[in-house]
Amino acid sequence: MPLRIALPSAEPYGDVVAIPTRNRSKTLAAAITAHQAWSGSTPIVAIDDGDDPEATRAHAPHVLTLDEREALAEECAARARIDVVHARAALLPRSRKTMCVGAARNGALLAAVERRILFVDDDVRPPLVEPEIEAAPVDEAADPTVVRFGARLRPSVHTPREILDGVDRERVPIAYGGIAGHLGLGSAASLLFAPSATREQLLAAPHTYEEVLASGRGVRAAPRDVLSRTTFGMAGIIAVDARVLLPPFLPCGRNQDGVFAAVVRLVHPSSASRFLPWCAMHEPPDPRPASREGVVRSAREWRIAEIVLALVRAASPLEAPTPADRLRRLAANLAPFLERDRFGAFVAEAWKRRCSALAGSLARLWQHERRRGAMAEDARALFDALGSAVREPPPSPIDAVGDDARAMIAEYRDVLAAWPELWRAASDAARVSER
Repeated sequence: MPLRIALPSAEPYGDVVAIPTRNRSKTLAAAITAHQAWSGSTPIVAIDDGDDPEATRAHAPHVLTLDEREALAEECAARARIDVVHARAALLPRSRKTMCVGAARNGALLAAVERRILFVDDDVRPPLVEPEIEAAPVDEAADPTVVRFGARLRPSVHTPREILDGVDRERVPIAYGGIAGHLGLGSAASLLFAPSATREQLLAAPHTYEEVLASGRGVRAAPRDVLSRTTFGMAGIIAVDARVLLPPFLPCGRNQDGVFAAVVRLVHPSSASRFLPWCAMHEPPDPRPASREGVVRSAREWRIAEIVLALVRAASPLEAPTPADRLRRLAANLAPFLERDRFGAFVAEAWKRRCSALAGSLARLWQHERRRGAMAEDARALFDALGSAVREPPPSPIDAVGDDARAMIAEYRDVLAAWPELWRAASDAARVSER
């Protein structure tokens, strides 16, 4: 029998646009309108984490609610004959008071299994634009994108459908569009690690750095169509090929895109990710300027994803013959690290490595810089703060729900172990429904 909860399709195995959202009906309405201009018969689905699904239904032609994701979790768990606790951990937020984009996306991966999915944040929208970026060298093995400020944007002849066309099953399971507009810098710290061309732009005039922080606006995109074996991933507008087994997103926490990209490379070791030079506009309803004051504080802050990525690296390589076996192997390899005493020791060492690596990167980037100004001052302040932080106990991740990082990561490990069976149950049901 087909799944009772499934995303709509205009044709067998047709594409779908999936927009995670929470309590931002006006922002969502603008996004839906923008996507309808190009989508044609491609369904647009809001994955709702909000308190009032009826408000979301007023703007979205299709909605996948929290209650429907819970029903989907129960159905897939029953078909796969696994504990429903693990399915709920994959598809639902740990608290209904929080937005968990990863859990929302996992709901779409099962509800739209056997299809291509374009994931778009609710404040990111077409039409696409193309920034006029010089042919800059990029580190295709690490981060194939460049960041520029003040770049001229010209209308693109491309549409988001062509980002979907950038994926190709196991060979290229992920494709990323770029972002123009508000970059969500948070603090100034991210700019201090910018590669040389971006740093030169920020240092070119006395107040450019402060002006960029105040506006928060710029462009982040690949300078050309790049196929890369990087483990880097970025949020905003992402196409995935759910016709093949992909790992689940980290359900809660920031940078679940980065964790997803890293695990995809482990599960499909011969795959590549595509980075395209076409940008969607990011226009959050309440943009916040980046802060110089947050530079020193950032030395003593980290997120769940940083710990997860360190654990994933420690649990590699994965000696297993199939993607499903590799996911199960990753879950099994993670288990010993999550024992209480060993987890504490691992996190303490990961904190030291993180602070030392960041300080080393700053030293390499700034050791020959003689120009003075606010950006150089912030680089020195962050370097000194990292030197102090490395000697301190690791703090709790700032995005830990309930301040229990170990429990959150253990849930993710259980989700990884259960995911092949959940995906297979949804895939088998989808194939039945299309016969």
